[in-house]
Amino acid sequence: MRIHFWRNLRLISVIALLMGSIAVFADGGKLSGLFFSDYYYIAANHNEDLKSRNGFWIRRIYLKYEQKLNETFSTRVRLEMGSPDGLRDGVFGTMRPFVKDSYLKWSPKTIDKDIYFGLSSTPTFSVMEPLWGYRPVEKTLLDLQKLGRTRDFGIAVKGHVPGSDILSYHAMVGNGASTGTETNKYKKGYLSATLKPSEGLLAQGYVDFEPRTPDTNRMTLMSIVAYKNEKFRAGGQFVHQIRTQGEGQDDVTTQGLSIFGVAEVKPAKVWVFARIDRLFDPNPAGPSIAYVPISDATKSNTIIAGIDLSPAKDVHIIPNLFVVIYDQPDQGDQPDTDVMPRLTIYFLF
Repeated sequence: MRIHFWRNLRLISVIALLMGSIAVFADGGKLSGLFFSDYYYIAANHNEDLKSRNGFWIRRIYLKYEQKLNETFSTRVRLEMGSPDGLRDGVFGTMRPFVKDSYLKWSPKTIDKDIYFGLSSTPTFSVMEPLWGYRPVEKTLLDLQKLGRTRDFGIAVKGHVPGSDILSYHAMVGNGASTGTETNKYKKGYLSATLKPSEGLLAQGYVDFEPRTPDTNRMTLMSIVAYKNEKFRAGGQFVHQIRTQGEGQDDVTTQGLSIFGVAEVKPAKVWVFARIDRLFDPNPAGPSIAYVPISDATKSNTIIAGIDLSPAKDVHIIPNLFVVIYDQPDQGDQPDTDVMPRLTIYFLF
């Protein structure tokens, strides 16, 4: 383990030095990043073995380099790393960086669109994650419940529908393997359309389709409605996913609803936020969710709330609470409620 630690440390140091050198000498280059970490305490949990567990972890570090190559082309490379969560069986180790973004962007002058080639953000989260605004506290519903991927390798196009200032789109064709390697001949298609009919008001429709084999396809439908201004934002997201399981087996359907609100309160630079996610079906992937494993035995309500304190620019101290309340299952006992208070530290650099 000591060898792995020093090997990873040397790798991070070399990458940071290289990216820093590029940022200093390259025309228009920029090096930036972010960090968020928690102190957590598991006050109650459906898994008896996790009760009273507590500790510190780094959930995310980004190192990002961006450069404008000329008037129409630009590029981004971003590395990500974080602590293994330690709450799931068999998860142990040190932080290891991997490539989160790596793409070339073309922004033609003659048309209102951006074209991406490489590993880039999917249409799945391009609207909802900025609206929620508290990724350092928790992922959005689709991401948290492992119903979608934030990144994919492929070709994407973003822009406004010709002749419209209020309707935009984001389309993508990718491997469907997130940041991993393609392992089959199939490709995943994504499409979102976002309408902004008036100042602050937003609505989005989304669909993706992923053929895995001829008999095991996945399709996700999503809709978002939200409103925001400088001191307040609120919205809702509904998700419906169908996973075909092959001949002779029933499809697996997962539905979820997420509602959130965020507001600035006096004194200024103090924000409060709250969110509730309703999962209308048990999630088979629940126990594998990083940092907050959720029971797959029944339906659930996830409640997230907290206060965002910003003592300095780009520095946030966020006391928050993560709670999962389970329904009574059709068979067996009702899982105990999960209660995890956390203190999240988040900063940009």
